[in-house]
Amino acid sequence: MLVSDKVHSGPASGLGNEDPMHAPLLTILAAISGAVPAATPGAIDSVTVRDAEFAHVKAIGPDELEAFTRMWASRRRMDRVQAGGGTHYKLDIRTNGHFRRYLYYTSGLLTLLAKDVQPVYQVEDPVAFNQLIGAAG
Repeated sequence: MLVSDKVHSGPASGLGNEDPMHAPLLTILAAISGAVPAATPGAIDSVTVRDAEFAHVKAIGPDELEAFTRMWASRRRMDRVQAGGGTHYKLDIRTNGHFRRYLYYTSGLLTLLAKDVQPVYQVEDPVAFNQLIGAAG
């Protein structure tokens, strides 16, 4: 049966829930309005820290993930950047099923490792961030 051939019987709710083609739209609208809980876009699922030689340093545990997410969200984009400074680490961050690797310096600077030029960011409190990720300052 084509959607245009569908005959609605009984009172329509006006939400389109009688048509399965409207389900994705309804989910989005409900999430925006706060009617149903939805995954936060960009929510961090896991973090693995690796040293300069790619050796595993630490996996951020579930009890630390909230603190990491808060510190990560407070990073700020830098307009001008001097040399990174400090020891560097790789942060493997999984967000909504996608992995990204960041280069992080214990001075607090970080950038996404990619083929093209990426912006550089500064974490708000490098000492606290280093302690959280298990990095030696």
